[in-house]
Amino acid sequence: MNDTGRLIAVVLIASFAIERLVAAVGFFIDRDALPPNARKQKIVLFFVAGVIAAVVIGLTKIKLLAAVQIGEPSDALDYFVTWLVLVGGADRIREFIGGSGGGSSQKPAAQIPPIQIVIADRDGKVTVTDLPPAS
Repeated sequence: MNDTGRLIAVVLIASFAIERLVAAVGFFIDRDALPPNARKQKIVLFFVAGVIAAVVIGLTKIKLLAAVQIGEPSDALDYFVTWLVLVGGADRIREFIGGSGGGSSQKPAAQIPPIQIVIADRDGKVTVTDLPPAS
């Protein structure tokens, strides 16, 4: 596999894995151990995602800016941008697959009203017909 394909595969797989691990940590965090402040829980989960992303970058040695050949960025800048993409990608994947992994925080699907057909005759008589739901 060429370097670009490897880079894309690593970023996608790592972002998905980070999102799932963060969801698992969020599920197992004892809510009584943390203050009831949701902001502090988000900070803890962001920290977990950041640590996992740093480990992935260290193990895979991926460098996004070097791969897309944007000048000659410093190693620190390349590491930071790669880390940011992995952590941000994990957040985007969470939105794509839905929910935060806990299951209970998802909202039920909105009720879709039935389709109505309104027919007005020339004499002013209005007829409203509901279509049966699709099965």
